[in-house]
Amino acid sequence: MRQAVAHLQALGHRRVAWVGGPRTSWSSRDRLRGLRAATAAAGMELVVAGHFPPHFEGGVAAADLIIASGVTSVIAYNDLMALGLLGRLRDRGVQVPEDMSVIGIDDIQMSTMSAPALTTVSLSKAQAGRAAVDLLISLLEQPEGVRNARRELPTQLLVRASTGVAQTN
Repeated sequence: MRQAVAHLQALGHRRVAWVGGPRTSWSSRDRLRGLRAATAAAGMELVVAGHFPPHFEGGVAAADLIIASGVTSVIAYNDLMALGLLGRLRDRGVQVPEDMSVIGIDDIQMSTMSAPALTTVSLSKAQAGRAAVDLLISLLEQPEGVRNARRELPTQLLVRASTGVAQTN
């Protein structure tokens, strides 16, 4: 989230929206927590649009709220939702990235095929899988010692065409 916020800030964005995933999702809560910290540190305003299904239709459902919020940028819980946002924004006549910058998370293959190509936070699925297996083995070996263990995995912001300079009014 720090990388995404720093990128948007460098482009002149001051208000960013978060389109969250399922209410019960720990990753959605963790991502929002990181986004709150990053926007606060950057002096940016964060608008939380709510929780939506973690697929294309969730992004479509969130788009009208994003438009009404007056933000110039949005970060979605995952790339599928971001692709839904792109589609609905286009249908509503909102140009990406000229009017609104959009960032997803996951770097799914379709994110490079969208128009415009989606800026995304890439997570190494192989590293995540290894960390999950390591945690499971540790849990089996020492059940009490791992209960609250956390692993921070590296991410990389892949800047593509869905983010651009904020429009000033």
